[in-house]
Amino acid sequence: DQLLSDEMSFDKGALDGRIKTYFPRNGGKLASEAQFDNGVLDGDMTMYGPESGRKILQVSFKQGRVDGKQEIVDDETGKLVFRATYSKGLVDGELVRYSRGTDRLEYRVRMVDGIKDGIEENYDAFSGKLRDRSGWKMGKLHGDVVAATQDSDRNTTDELKVVARYDNGVEVPLAPTATSTVTVPPPGAASNAQGCVDTQIVAFRVQHGEDEVITADQLGEWEAECRGGKRPG
Repeated sequence: DQLLSDEMSFDKGALDGRIKTYFPRNGGKLASEAQFDNGVLDGDMTMYGPESGRKILQVSFKQGRVDGKQEIVDDETGKLVFRATYSKGLVDGELVRYSRGTDRLEYRVRMVDGIKDGIEENYDAFSGKLRDRSGWKMGKLHGDVVAATQDSDRNTTDELKVVARYDNGVEVPLAPTATSTVTVPPPGAASNAQGCVDTQIVAFRVQHGEDEVITADQLGEWEAECRGGKRPG
C-alpha cells in the first residue's frame, strides 16, 4: 500500500520532531514513526506490519546513523527474523538471522566495528543443522573452517569435516588426517580434535546461552587444547 505521511513537523525547512506515516488503504493504520532532529534521524524508529499491526522493525539512530539494537520480526508470526547491535552505523556485537516464521537459526556472526571477529556459522534453513563454521580475528580468517557433509539427497548431515585452516588470514596446509569426516559427538565423547572443539562449543552454548559471544581467541585456545590431547569434561 502507498504510504501517507502525516503529523510531520519542520524547523527551518528541515524535518524535526516526531514523524508518523500511515497505511491509507488499510484503515489508516500506523505504518511507521521516527524521531528527526534537524533533518536527520535521531532516536527510535519503529515500523508496523500492515496485516498484524505489530512492530516488525525496531531500531535506534544517533545523528543519522544506526546506534544500538536493531530487530526485525515476521509480520505473520511475530518471530524474530534479524537482530544486530550497532555502534555509529557499524555492527558491533553479534548479528543473527532466523528462518522466516521459525525459531531456526540461519546465520550468526560476531563483529567489532563492522569487521568479523569471532565465530561465523551458517545453518540449514530447513533442518536447522550446522552447514559450516569458521573463525575470524579482526577481519581475517583464523582457525579451522568446517563444513557439513551431505547425504545422497543433498541434505545436510551431522557429519562435519575440516575443509581449510587459517592462521591470522594465511591458509595453513592441512595434514592428511585433517580432512577425514567425523561425526559430532555428544559432550564427553569427542574422538578427535574437531569433535572436541565442537563439544566445547555445544557445552559453552548450554552454559551461557545462544547469545553469548565466542571469540576467535577462545576458539583458538580450544583448538590448541584439543590438539594437545586435552578433552572437555
